Amino acid sequence: MKLRIRGNTIRLRLTQLEVKQLTNEGSVEEVVEFGSIAELTYRIKTDSVNQIFASFDNNTITVTIPTNQAQEWANSDQTGIENGAYGLVPLHVIIEKDFQCLKMRDVDEDKDAYPNPLALDITE
Repeated sequence: MKLRIRGNTIRLRLTQLEVKQLTNEGSVEEVVEFGSIAELTYRIKTDSVNQIFASFDNNTITVTIPTNQAQEWANSDQTGIENGAYGLVPLHVIIEKDFQCLKMRDVDEDKDAYPNPLALDITE
């Protein structure tokens, strides 16, 4: 799972396996270690809530998404979901399926990413 923070926006990008884990197990989590000094945990979880929201407690960012919305997103070709129009909520949260890069990079980084819809089929 990738985390991007820009201003008052948090964006999470999940691979195919992580999307399956979210819908089957109810959560996905990553930890960033800052040596022996500290760590930052970020997670996404499903729950019986009405809308997407985020919280921060004990060095952990938790994004909570309605279970039914997660299921609908996971089982569709929809790229992403978010918690409303920018500026209308305290923190803008975007959750997206992670696509393979168009330019060649480290193969391991993209191995479980979704096929990029912008990639051209070179066999045609």
